[in-house]
Amino acid sequence: MRSGRRPPAVVCYLCGQQYGTSSIKIHIPQCQQLFLKRERLKLRREQRPLPLPPPGYMENIEQGVNSGNMNDFNDLAFNSYNSNLSACPNCHRTFTDS
Repeated sequence: MRSGRRPPAVVCYLCGQQYGTSSIKIHIPQCQQLFLKRERLKLRREQRPLPLPPPGYMENIEQGVNSGNMNDFNDLAFNSYNSNLSACPNCHRTFTDS
């Protein structure tokens, strides 16, 4: 009988979504390309550069994130995602670009 636990998931530092430990390796390059594609549709003055991953993020992805540090790793990635959201110039509320 299967337990009710979900398989470990890794947070993408660009979109904030969760992916399986194997899927994240496929997702990151696709998410980077989508980010750049969306930015190219904006006026040049509104375009943002591709956000850098948190320190050690890509190395951990390549080596395989272990469940021992998964929460800390995901917190770091989600904080990176939140820091790259677009802020309203009037109220400073943050929004995704989609």
